[in-house]
Amino acid sequence: MITRKYALFQGRARRREYWLFSLWQALIIMALSVVAMIFSAISGTFGFLMYGVICLFLIALVVPSTALGVRRLPDIGQSGLWTLLHLIFLGVIPTIMALLDSQPGANKYGPNPKGR
Repeated sequence: MITRKYALFQGRARRREYWLFSLWQALIIMALSVVAMIFSAISGTFGFLMYGVICLFLIALVVPSTALGVRRLPDIGQSGLWTLLHLIFLGVIPTIMALLDSQPGANKYGPNPKGR
């Protein structure tokens, strides 16, 4: 899934792929945050290091998150440029668009990843 399409900005991504990646990302961030809070209670230095790990993880996710967002929007027939608005304004419109189901059949962005 995302490991094979880490920086692929062409094509279409299913709704399931988008939301599973979002869930995976949120769970890892929450787990790292809990570990960072525990380490902060033990020693401020360890907590600081864990927050650094969280920042590095978030930086590492910029490219795959953006690529997945750009591939998700063409699946519903919209331009991937909506993702740019999401990055600039932190808007909810691209997130709401990601909830929509795929367009049946092929569209100008490629074949339907569901195979229908």
